[in-house]
Amino acid sequence: MTISRFWVLGIALAVAGCGLTAEPDTRPVSEPSVAVTADPSEASGAEIDPSRPAPKVIGTVAAGLSVPWGIDFLPDGSAIVTERDTTRVLIVEPGKPVREIGRMADASPRGEAGLLGVAVSPDFDRDAAVFFYLTTEEDNRVVRASYDGDRLGQPQVILSRIPSAFIHDGGRLEFGPDGM
Repeated sequence: MTISRFWVLGIALAVAGCGLTAEPDTRPVSEPSVAVTADPSEASGAEIDPSRPAPKVIGTVAAGLSVPWGIDFLPDGSAIVTERDTTRVLIVEPGKPVREIGRMADASPRGEAGLLGVAVSPDFDRDAAVFFYLTTEEDNRVVRASYDGDRLGQPQVILSRIPSAFIHDGGRLEFGPDGM
C-alpha cells in the first residue's frame, strides 16, 4: 500500500466518523482513536468477523473539522472537504494546516441539509472546476466553482430545483468512468 492510499484511508475514516455532531474534535493530535457510534452490522446487515483485526489508526490527518461531509481529491493529492453546517470549503494538504478556501454563501444548513457533496472535475488540470451539492432556502442544487490553488471563484448554478427537506437531502457527487 502506498502512502497516498494511507492518506485516502485516513481522510475517509476521519470524514466518515464526523457527521454526528457540530462540535469539533478537540482531542490532541497525539491521541488518535476510532469512535464507534453504532453496531456496523445494524446498518449494513453484515456479520462482524471477530477473527479479523480492527483497523489500526496510524495518525491524524486533519483535526478541528466541524461536520465534514464531502471529500474529493485534487490531482496533487490534496483533499477538498466540505463542512455541512458551516458552509466552509477546506483544503487538506499533506504536512500543512487545514485552511479555508471559500464558503458557499447560498447554502442554508438545517437538519441534514447544508453544504454537502464535492467532486473535482476529471479534467481539473485543464478546467480547474470543482462541483458542489448544497441545500439553499429554496432547493438543493449543484454549482461549479473554479479553484486557482488559493481560493474558490464565484459559484455558478449548474442544476437547481432539486427538492429539499430537513433530512435525507442526498448530495453525493461522482464522475463516472466516462467523465460525466
